[in-house]
Amino acid sequence: MLPDIHLDQITFEEMLEQARNKIAGCYPEWTDFNYHDPGITLIELFAWLKEIQQYGLDHVGDAHRMSCLHLLGADVRHRQGADAFVCVQAKQARTVPAGTRFLASGIVFETEDPQELPGIPVVSCLALSPGGERLGYLDREQMAMGNQVSFRPFGRRAEPGTCLYIRCGGPLPVKKELRLTVRVNEGRQRSRNPAGADTRPLAAYSLSSRSRSGIQRVKLLEDGTFGFLFDGQIRFLLEEEMEPWEVDQEEGYFLRFRLEESQYELPPAVSFLDLNTLKVKQKETAACWLSAEENGDGTFRAAHALCICGELRVFLQEEEQYREIPAQIQLQDPGSGSVKIRPEGELPSGSRVHVLAGRKEDWYEGHRILGTGHGFPHECFLLDEPCISREELVILVEEPDRPGFFCRWEQRKSFGGSGPEDRHYCVDGMGGRILFGDGFHGMAPEGKILLASCVRVQGREGNIKAHRLCPDPSGPLGDLEADNPWRACGGRDEETVAQAFDRVRRELSSPGNLVTAEDYEQAVYQTPGLRIESCRAIFGDTSGKQTVQLVVKPCSLEKRPGLTKAFIQNIREHLEAGRLLGTRIQVLAPVYIRLLVYLEVVVYPQYQEAEEMIRKAVEEHLFPVKTRFGRTASCSGLYGQVDRLPCVSGIRSLLLEARGGGTEKSPYGDIRFPCNGIADEIEVQCSCSFARE
Repeated sequence: MLPDIHLDQITFEEMLEQARNKIAGCYPEWTDFNYHDPGITLIELFAWLKEIQQYGLDHVGDAHRMSCLHLLGADVRHRQGADAFVCVQAKQARTVPAGTRFLASGIVFETEDPQELPGIPVVSCLALSPGGERLGYLDREQMAMGNQVSFRPFGRRAEPGTCLYIRCGGPLPVKKELRLTVRVNEGRQRSRNPAGADTRPLAAYSLSSRSRSGIQRVKLLEDGTFGFLFDGQIRFLLEEEMEPWEVDQEEGYFLRFRLEESQYELPPAVSFLDLNTLKVKQKETAACWLSAEENGDGTFRAAHALCICGELRVFLQEEEQYREIPAQIQLQDPGSGSVKIRPEGELPSGSRVHVLAGRKEDWYEGHRILGTGHGFPHECFLLDEPCISREELVILVEEPDRPGFFCRWEQRKSFGGSGPEDRHYCVDGMGGRILFGDGFHGMAPEGKILLASCVRVQGREGNIKAHRLCPDPSGPLGDLEADNPWRACGGRDEETVAQAFDRVRRELSSPGNLVTAEDYEQAVYQTPGLRIESCRAIFGDTSGKQTVQLVVKPCSLEKRPGLTKAFIQNIREHLEAGRLLGTRIQVLAPVYIRLLVYLEVVVYPQYQEAEEMIRKAVEEHLFPVKTRFGRTASCSGLYGQVDRLPCVSGIRSLLLEARGGGTEKSPYGDIRFPCNGIADEIEVQCSCSFARE
């Protein structure tokens, strides 16, 4: 590790003393070292200048630390808004525009994209086996109980052909994107690792409904639940009108999820399904920059909640520049926030129009124009708001040679790679400042600086509790009741530079390459999308190549779970990035062994629960062979464990036997398990007799 160098180590008095001591050797004729001597005065001056220089060199600012952080390929984690789900009591179909607000004691949540509310509730859910046997049932009253109820949509075995029927309170609208919100119930078992972008699905299913032409496939757009394994939404589109369907002697409007392929290690369990739930994010939009869609008749369309209550300005894009144009704006649908824009005058074919929608509030009204650039280096403009989201910030700067024309500038982490003609700016998130270049590294602005998109995020404060959100009374859903049944999560504050360095140090200290058995085991436990109960890495040599055998036991409802193809592929692909060249990886299923314990024990008669105490002691001693691979069941150790019990007078006999492949019995009665062996069952047969007084 590089040493921690301190440059400011010599005080002013020490510098002065060192210089005085050198005078006699450099200039013997100089004999007056008192303060009134002009030479001593000059030495004091230079010592003072040196002290100032070394003090400045020893203090590295945050800007330099950020540059070093970028060289390491890392960055400060910015402020992030929390995510939440809101259940809306909609009685009829509604289109909810992006930017619809929900409030919780001054904290604002918004929808990020347009969402359809069908106004049709989920009445019940029914799981049927491939043979038509009922496997489970869930109604709305049970859903209201939260995680107290666990419903397995494909049963406990999740066999291909199992169907989940979701009964709706009426026919769902067609040709509109709908979303089924799913809340999973993981119970008390080990939590499932979050799924990654490259995680292979553990199941495949089809979605269908009944129409006039029979059972028709429903178009699946996106599964944000990863096969009912995570909280999220399933997006789908009905192309034909729904018709009543009789399922298990119940007639109604059903959606059917049919399990086509199942490789679950643990079948999913859910506690809530709904069609009128919105996904919202904690943020407060002060202004947004919208791209308008052309209608084909010379008019354009834009939709956002700010189009209802905000102030709108229309801009025409000409190559990479924008200029404001006069236009007539008409609100088409107050519920969806859609406006119709008719520019004054005829526009060229293929013209692109943008809308700046700003909220009518004091803060944005005072910061719509951040200021005017004068071409000076390092110009800085204050936002007076440290909670600004960098990702959604859009800044337009007026061109100096074309008044009224604006150009969109690009946000960068630093000006290190910027040239004199690059329209770049930086954001100081902690101080809420917009920084521009010096003319050599980043162009200096000359003209008005327009804040076109600005979003405020509260960070960790947005992790509100359940039942806190309600619709904004002035918004599109102000006439409806809504509530968040679960707490919001995922919000975090802006990370300081010091915190970022601490995090990067921890990340760099963890091994990137897999070398030891502990490295492999830790990596397997972190495989995205899986639930793993236990794992062991075993090194060997096969055909001249180093081989790592990974024995993995998944979390499962089965007594002796195996490994599916998708399960193994996810582990292998996750380990591939850290695998050393020339190393082979094999993922093996455990060998399950049944362990038998025979005991003849003499107990004291005053202990009425002696047999129960003995069984508990045996299970406690043999617990490692049930949770770890390749252990040894020690007969002598078990003998001592039982003999130490206060209820035991003596042990007449103790015998261990194993049923399963690969076990070995030592001359001392110990059972040695194979390297991939684990006990799935321990049977204790205890015979007790009373000691004579």
